[in-house]
Amino acid sequence: MKSDQRIFLGLGTNLGDRSKNLANAILQIETQVGKILAQSSVYVSAPFGFKADTDFFNQVISLESQLDPLELLAKIKSIESQIGRIKTKASGYQSRIIDLDIIDYKGQVYRSDQLAIPHEQMHLRDFVLLPLSEIEPHWTHPISGQSVSQLIQQLDSSQNAEKMGVAND
Repeated sequence: MKSDQRIFLGLGTNLGDRSKNLANAILQIETQVGKILAQSSVYVSAPFGFKADTDFFNQVISLESQLDPLELLAKIKSIESQIGRIKTKASGYQSRIIDLDIIDYKGQVYRSDQLAIPHEQMHLRDFVLLPLSEIEPHWTHPISGQSVSQLIQQLDSSQNAEKMGVAND
């Protein structure tokens, strides 16, 4: 299936049993959202934008779904709550049991008060771009037109995501 017909989600966790959190999220996505087509290896990375004692486990998956972007957002936020994520009123980034982000939705550009697709920070994050390039090496950013490999080359060299392995086969 071509990447312009797929949805890409980023998964992240740094609380609790991180491997189990990713596996649980993938199971819930497959059950409630749509068919998972590919999943990257798990990458370990330092927290982005804040300090925490535990590194993140990150992964990118591709899937097909009939949900529109806002329905998809509502469903993944519901899955986060089911897994145990508690939203606080604190501003800024913080540790979390699970974080699910829409990275790309069928190659479309979508902007609303609730949602921006493609994800507005994705091009700055090695823990998104590296796993994305693993499962879709020919992916192109729908706004900039840059390939995922070009975006990786432009990353800040201080980032340190490292491939750990595949979470679920």
